[in-house]
Amino acid sequence: MANKTLNDKMMRLSEAIMFSRRKMQPFRENRLRAIRQYVGSNYSEHGSDDKVPINLLEQAINIYRRMVAANRPQVLVRSKNADLKAESSDFEAVINHHLDEMGFEETLQRWVLDSMFGLGVVKVGLTPGRAGEIDGFTHDVGQVFVDNVDFEDFCFDMTAKRWDQVQFCGNRYTLPYEMAMDMKLFGKNQLTPNPYVASTNEQGDERINTLQTGGETMGAEQYMPVVELWDVWLPYENVIVTVQADEHAGGFYNTEPLQVIDWAGPEAGPYHLLSMGDVPGNIMPLSPASLLIDLHELVNRLFRKLGRQAERQKTLTVVAGGAEEDGRRIVNASDGDTILSDRPEATREMKFGGVDSPSLAFMIQLKDMFSYLGGNLDSLGGLAPSAKSGKHDSLLRQSASVRIDDMQSRTTNAVRKVVESVADYLYYDPAPSTKVYRDIPNSDMAVKVDF
Repeated sequence: MANKTLNDKMMRLSEAIMFSRRKMQPFRENRLRAIRQYVGSNYSEHGSDDKVPINLLEQAINIYRRMVAANRPQVLVRSKNADLKAESSDFEAVINHHLDEMGFEETLQRWVLDSMFGLGVVKVGLTPGRAGEIDGFTHDVGQVFVDNVDFEDFCFDMTAKRWDQVQFCGNRYTLPYEMAMDMKLFGKNQLTPNPYVASTNEQGDERINTLQTGGETMGAEQYMPVVELWDVWLPYENVIVTVQADEHAGGFYNTEPLQVIDWAGPEAGPYHLLSMGDVPGNIMPLSPASLLIDLHELVNRLFRKLGRQAERQKTLTVVAGGAEEDGRRIVNASDGDTILSDRPEATREMKFGGVDSPSLAFMIQLKDMFSYLGGNLDSLGGLAPSAKSGKHDSLLRQSASVRIDDMQSRTTNAVRKVVESVADYLYYDPAPSTKVYRDIPNSDMAVKVDF
């Protein structure tokens, strides 16, 4: 009876996840469209269909990214209890050491970049002892990890209006099949290797890695066979369920989970979100790319049209009927030559085609509008002075940074929650932490920290 109840729950969970995945399909497709514009047509054969000579979207996204997440954050730990001052300093050194070890700076950069195109997601957890480096060669046994989760591999309860109301959320990932079986990651449960990794999601929309692999399904091309899994966190039951994915049929490979473990981590759960714009009553954010892509595409359509006009431009020498001999003399003459013409008044030079001036002016106005709607990007990126004096330009730059201030505030709050989860793992980890050294202020000496 218990197994039947569990199977019924897993069946309902599979159906709920597939429903949310279907509702997330338009967001995935719009994200892929924006990323194709971001990389342009020269990234790969599966980049943008048309040339992107003026990549305003890439310029805006990278200006935002550099100003929001320029460096790895440094953690400051303080305690109201004076007796814990030394321990706080030691804990601060341990956290900063682990953030450096796990490459948190690169994770943060990717997290912010993902949020520019939609929803940025990271997963925080502890690498189990039996897993080793199976999920990446930068993962160490027993070490805390903070990994980026690509949006197309993520799923959450789309019926919820707030994040703290979701009934489930999880992510899809792959592991080397033979290593997973040898390590007995899921006990005696048997895994079935995926014959191939599809180039599309369950609903038929292209996966993001088709930008570099094309539309081919990857099977025999892989060096190591893989198994595709889902980790699903159920906040109300406070458990994490691991099941094998079945992308061919959609949903799970079977209704029996590979493992069900109690969630003993931080209360915030394993998944942390980063968004750059809220929509009332919805969890899915309004991303900067979705706001700017239409204007970006319009500017490039106009610029390509102006380019075609410029290529069609030509200058011809026109002669009247019966004056063909005069025309031949003019065409064959070199610069500065004196030629004989019977009817010079019947010969003149004419220009055809060329760039349309009103269209060019409109395109330049749209480019300026892009900078304006992006929060004065010319000033933020230091592309050109916006005022006659340096003082006025500085004031304009400070005014333009209001949007950046909001992005930085959102990122700081999100990073704080991630660091709190990392600190929770480190503080309550029964195993001894890696020894680190803490610099002594105003000296060139360091003291060993054994936290």
